[in-house]
Amino acid sequence: MIVKEKIKKIRSKVNFWINQYDVNFLHELRLFELKQIRPLLPKKGNILEIGAGTGFQSKILKSWNYDVKSIDLNSSIYKDQKTFDVTSYDGKNIPFKDSTFSIVFSSNVFEHIVDIKNMLNEIARVTKQEAIILLIMPSPSWRIWSFLTDLLKNWYSRPHGVHTKNVFEEIFCFSKKWWIKKLNHESFKVEMIKSNNLFYTGNSIMGNKFPIKYRRKLSFLVGSSCNIYVLKKIL
Repeated sequence: MIVKEKIKKIRSKVNFWINQYDVNFLHELRLFELKQIRPLLPKKGNILEIGAGTGFQSKILKSWNYDVKSIDLNSSIYKDQKTFDVTSYDGKNIPFKDSTFSIVFSSNVFEHIVDIKNMLNEIARVTKQEAIILLIMPSPSWRIWSFLTDLLKNWYSRPHGVHTKNVFEEIFCFSKKWWIKKLNHESFKVEMIKSNNLFYTGNSIMGNKFPIKYRRKLSFLVGSSCNIYVLKKIL
């Protein structure tokens, strides 16, 4: 019991700056990321968001005068927190007709998709010629810092995505090199990869007590949390 109490005291001291999950803080981060991709979006078009969660980003995109449809799994942890009409789907078959969308957007989702090839096939099916696909995905920096804060918070760490069972291998799986290989598809060309210029981890370090403007500056020192992949449909 004495040892257990000591461990609890140590954890309380190192965890005071690691916030509990806060959907409002998550929305603040996602809004910044949306603003990062806004210059990359065509001036008009209809957008499909894959893995929309609460629908927060879809709602913002709609406010920018885009026609937006969004999908997510029925098992999504955000299904009771929706702020937008998010259509449930089976994770394999996108429930829309061929050549429907001119833009596809997804934020922090593809690392959770087992069959990337099938998803790219489906995106190719539902998109128009020269459609733009914008994918935001965690970087190796996010994985490293999330691993370190996992140890402080929980004393252990687990993989975030589904492409490896090893946390250390996941650092490589979140690299640009790995994703370029995974996104290789006859219908698409990777046109650009850029950082999101924002630092955060999977453990909400300081939460909204650490403002976005400081997270931006810190990202230049310790790395950005995500990379933005821009693909264009060529077939």
